[in-house]
Amino acid sequence: MVGSRKTCILSVVAVLLGAARQVSAQSELPGLQERPPLRNDLYGDHLPPGAIARMGTIQLWHYTSSGDIPAAFSPDGKVLTTAGSKSLRMWDMTTGKLLREIADNYQVSRIFCSPKGRFLATRGEKSINLRDPNTGQILHSISTSMWPSAFSPDDKLLVTSGSPDGSVDLWETATGKHVISLKGHKEGVHSPAFTSDGKTLFTMDSGKKVCLWAVASGTLRKSFDMQVPQWRTVRISPDGQTLAVVPYSREAVSLWDTETGKERVRLQGELAHARYGLAFSLDGKILATNWAEPWAEEGAVSLWDPATGKLIRRFSAPASAIEFLQFAPDGRTLLGAAGGTRLHLWDSQTGRELFVTSGHEGMIRSLALTPDSKQVISMADNTIRLWDVMTGRQIRVVAHTPHGGSGLSITRDGQAVLSGGYTRLRLNELATGKELQSFPLDENPEKLPRPESFLPGHSSQHVGVSTDGRTAVSVSSQPRQIRPNAFGAVNVVDVWDIASGKAVSRRELGYSHEVNFLGLAPGVRTLGISVSSLPPPQALQEKIPRDESNTHQILIQGVLTGRNIVSLPQPDNYSHDHAFSPDARTLVTTTNTVKHTAQGSEIGAATFHFWELATGKERFAFQVTDTSRYYGFGQVAFLPGARILATIRHEGAIQLWDAVTGKELFRRTGSDSHVSALAFSHDEKFLVTGHQDSTILVWDLSTAKKPERLIGGQPSKDQLEAWWSDLAGADAAKAYRAIRCLAEVPQQAVPLFRDRVHVAKTVPEKEVNRLITDLDSGEFAKREAASRQLSDLGEQIEPFLEAALRTKPTGEQRRRIEQLLTAVLTVRSPEQLRSLRAIEALEHIGNPEAGKILESLAKGPPASRQTREAQDSLDRLAWKPGVQR
Repeated sequence: MVGSRKTCILSVVAVLLGAARQVSAQSELPGLQERPPLRNDLYGDHLPPGAIARMGTIQLWHYTSSGDIPAAFSPDGKVLTTAGSKSLRMWDMTTGKLLREIADNYQVSRIFCSPKGRFLATRGEKSINLRDPNTGQILHSISTSMWPSAFSPDDKLLVTSGSPDGSVDLWETATGKHVISLKGHKEGVHSPAFTSDGKTLFTMDSGKKVCLWAVASGTLRKSFDMQVPQWRTVRISPDGQTLAVVPYSREAVSLWDTETGKERVRLQGELAHARYGLAFSLDGKILATNWAEPWAEEGAVSLWDPATGKLIRRFSAPASAIEFLQFAPDGRTLLGAAGGTRLHLWDSQTGRELFVTSGHEGMIRSLALTPDSKQVISMADNTIRLWDVMTGRQIRVVAHTPHGGSGLSITRDGQAVLSGGYTRLRLNELATGKELQSFPLDENPEKLPRPESFLPGHSSQHVGVSTDGRTAVSVSSQPRQIRPNAFGAVNVVDVWDIASGKAVSRRELGYSHEVNFLGLAPGVRTLGISVSSLPPPQALQEKIPRDESNTHQILIQGVLTGRNIVSLPQPDNYSHDHAFSPDARTLVTTTNTVKHTAQGSEIGAATFHFWELATGKERFAFQVTDTSRYYGFGQVAFLPGARILATIRHEGAIQLWDAVTGKELFRRTGSDSHVSALAFSHDEKFLVTGHQDSTILVWDLSTAKKPERLIGGQPSKDQLEAWWSDLAGADAAKAYRAIRCLAEVPQQAVPLFRDRVHVAKTVPEKEVNRLITDLDSGEFAKREAASRQLSDLGEQIEPFLEAALRTKPTGEQRRRIEQLLTAVLTVRSPEQLRSLRAIEALEHIGNPEAGKILESLAKGPPASRQTREAQDSLDRLAWKPGVQR
């Protein structure tokens, strides 16, 4: 549980801990000495091929959502086996070192070690593997969709359960052969257990029916309905004689006799209830439970005597570390975990954590690199951390972000990081972690619902800093508790002035179930949303125009105005991954065809579409046929130069593609954990990936193929003229190739641009105002002429039109002004298109001569798009290594 620290909770925990210290002092087990914590070292030589560094210490990582922890101790407690995404990891419990890592083709979701240590059972996709616990080698593979649940005390039998029909199967461990199916339940069975003599097997289904089976004959010895309360968690004692139940209601944990079905005892005193954590020690003499208030950061682990229900001792621990519990064979070491994070080991005698780590707790949500690419900033769990890229060493914790968050953006000077999170954005100094500015997402935070509502306020997931470093933008989700009459959460766009911390604007994008927010474009002037052409609610239909000929379309909107700039109709009937180019001029989308048959849906090949955002036209597309499972790709991003596209498949393969030819340049596999975030060095020499298992890898890109030149030798004068013509043409594909070709021949292209691309002209203010007045003329022809002439003046008239709207114009004048505002945002003038595309080519060239031309163009009228884009190019080039102007 992750949450803000509440005073009342702290008070309760403080009282409990004081009591726990008294109880602990009276009940220490004899002969046990306090053990020092172990250092969980860096992964070292276990780096995947091609990775050059790993940030953070390697966690005892797992994934769990059912309450079962995919981890198993050897019977002597010397080795702990844990699950990675697609691997098993074996750890030395004496030193904390990783002994070996064993690849698996499927995420291991359950692990059992047999009582005598002869077998390790792991659950795969459609089978159970019986392994050698020392080497991880598969001894037998059992084809079944059921789950491994228990070994017999003599290691000779494996029990599998979880079938919808309630059957329980027994398998011979020496051969992997099926022995018998036990039929007595009609619902799914969980938590089977043998009695200590191995003669009786206890099973209980979700309907609370209990069966006691004679193992030798496979016959049903007894069955009855156990009147236990509806549970959060149940655990069977190691001898199969006691069932512990955590009720859904906030009542005490109860223990039941499995032979009679009667309640034996209830836990007594404070925190006798529990959340989900529940574990018996191997000898059955200790029962561990957990408790943490919703959203609390701190929780408590309590140890009880199952025979009497009395408290033995209690210690505090982070709530996120103790959601699920499991004892080691020594009865003293306690394993704690939460869904999707790492495992923790505690000395239950002292409350000391045995593995000291300096990494994140959970999935990496965001990554960003400093301008010199020497340091990486990461966001996960409740922290933002700064790392040295080459050594993988943590430099400092920059900030704590209550309730987590996602979205990082580095300021232009590289000195501070903007982060999103719960109820506000934060600007922190990287060198010290000092909070420089705070941007509240709610106007009256004191009126927000209490955290127990589980949707306590805005949560910002996307943030960005403008190219000039003056403006901060976030897209957050406003929960329905703040808007009682709303259905679902509302996406809200906020804009702030960074220097003053004051809000500039706020607007709503729409409800989260109606509008899929894609992301903020770099520079945060525009954003993308995805909408479906299926008939929407009337309110949304009035706000967002649709192209009904397409199943999906993407709309690019102005951040401040919310006006649609271009619409990008998606060619196929399934659209998913997307990425803005670093210069915000291109959006790549990934689509698939979907064929629906009687047998199910067939996903076709993936196609990458590159869209020119100035015109809304497609620049380039290429198809990838080997998309494998899960639609193929989980992450898509451009490298800083925008010539190379990076994709990361769901199975972990990293690929680089030429964004002009579609050719594959690089492929790397080896990571066993899904990639959740990525960032590139500004010189494109390495890639940083953040993973679901809380680790961060640095990948060497030096072996990647270079994009091939598009032209051979020096272009002729006629070729230069053809490219110059293409820059002004309506064919976006030809123009895209011309931009890239001209960028390859700077000696010829720079003089051409110097002579032919000129500073934008200032529109005459008086003439613009006169034409705006004519929009309300009594003569239709005069109104039409004014609209036409204003449209020809381009985007520079936007401020004048905005000002006219604020003067409460007539209905006819307002209609024409709003039409013009939509029209001027899309570039239609051939000459303006040519100048913008030339600026794009100059940025790709990036040498001092190109910089001088951009400096000249940036001195034009501030309202001109040409001026803005030239200045934005200069700001981006300031981050590019080796560029001097």
